[in-house]
Amino acid sequence: MDIVPPTFYKDLNNVFLSSIWNKAENVLRKVQHIIFCGYSFPDADIHIKYLLKRAQVNRNDTLKFTVINHFDGKDENISKEEEYRFKRFLGCNVEFLKISFQEFADDPMSII
Repeated sequence: MDIVPPTFYKDLNNVFLSSIWNKAENVLRKVQHIIFCGYSFPDADIHIKYLLKRAQVNRNDTLKFTVINHFDGKDENISKEEEYRFKRFLGCNVEFLKISFQEFADDPMSII
């Protein structure tokens, strides 16, 4: 069993992990909307970022992104930093909703 740690260095040469990453990329190329819940888009996740970037640019239509990562009492500066990280990498087609995961789970079809 391999564990892929949330660090800059990841060994992705394992044939099984490579297969999973390739399948994920193929699936992401077909979706029209990606919703992030509880994810801050950290700089260390470069493999996820480039997986998303390849899915974003290797398509004929626009890929929409929605971020749901709010909670009561969340520091506004942290929210702004997260928004900056997402938009810096994925562009302006990222929608930020000030709702919690619980609010999303209560009515996911209003977002989807």
